[in-house]
Amino acid sequence: MVEDFLEHYYVSSLSTIGFKPAPQLKRYNTCGHYFTLDPDAGQGYYWFYTIGNRFGIASYDFKLTNEQSLNFGPASFLYLGNVQLSGSQMIWEHGAVPNKSILGYVADNSHFKMTFKKNFHIRAIGFSLTEEFAAEILDRGNAGSYEHLKEVINRLRSGSLVPEISEAFRNIRGFRPSLEVADMYYESKVLEVVSLALQWRHNHHRQAGPRIDKSDLDHLEEIALYLKNHHAQPVMISDLAYRACMSRSKLSNLFKQIYGSTIIEYLHNQRLQRAKEMLTHSNLKISAIAEEVGYKLHSSFSEIFKQHTGYTPHEYRLLGINGSKTENINRMM
Repeated sequence: MVEDFLEHYYVSSLSTIGFKPAPQLKRYNTCGHYFTLDPDAGQGYYWFYTIGNRFGIASYDFKLTNEQSLNFGPASFLYLGNVQLSGSQMIWEHGAVPNKSILGYVADNSHFKMTFKKNFHIRAIGFSLTEEFAAEILDRGNAGSYEHLKEVINRLRSGSLVPEISEAFRNIRGFRPSLEVADMYYESKVLEVVSLALQWRHNHHRQAGPRIDKSDLDHLEEIALYLKNHHAQPVMISDLAYRACMSRSKLSNLFKQIYGSTIIEYLHNQRLQRAKEMLTHSNLKISAIAEEVGYKLHSSFSEIFKQHTGYTPHEYRLLGINGSKTENINRMM
């Protein structure tokens, strides 16, 4: 079973899209397995670390030259990861994957198919849990049932922003355990992320209360996802209400109850997160970035940006330049 988990979930799947074993890099010390993409298929790397029939952690950053499909299974596992996409879409059985989100997937002895479009670029870190290990840690910690964990991961399959989980994954990416502590460290981080996922579920249920049914919660998640993927476009509350099959007042009230902000505040947050990335990682003029993320007036963008960050866009860019050495190291992970 150990060999199956390693061979079929990682090695065999990677080989189908052009990955080959490569010498280990210093940033991963002596832990895990490192693969690089064949130059004819694209460029990038894939690193993973597994502990028997328990779990595997993977960190990867690659770009594909041509469209590729990934198929594997049947398999049973739970996946949760922090995913960032650019270039083109990733399509799977649940539709297009959001550009930046926590992404969950439950494989229930099923076949899995994912299609990567031409010039697709993904940067992600995540883990896969076997059903046996998930049941073990939940029973041991008395934190909830296996079905609760499946429920929350299924709710994340269309992508959601969960800052606490994103931060945990960033910490995992940045840490370099020695071989003697790797098992202990990675298991502790898996437990941390699982607990954060279950807490997210608990908060959703508590905030929603008995008067919000599942269909309304699903519509709210669809609206949040729409705002993430269309943040640069003008937004009309009436159009969103039509999409959500709600009145404007109902949508506004429920959205703030679940997400802790108004729709407009949420939209501004999506725009500003994208602007921060562009200020740090591109040489575009600030006026061009403002327009790219959805602000027609440069002055409005600068004012809103400073209100939320405490810095003007120019000051924030300078901070990014001064911290470029650290950022470059993070990008390599």
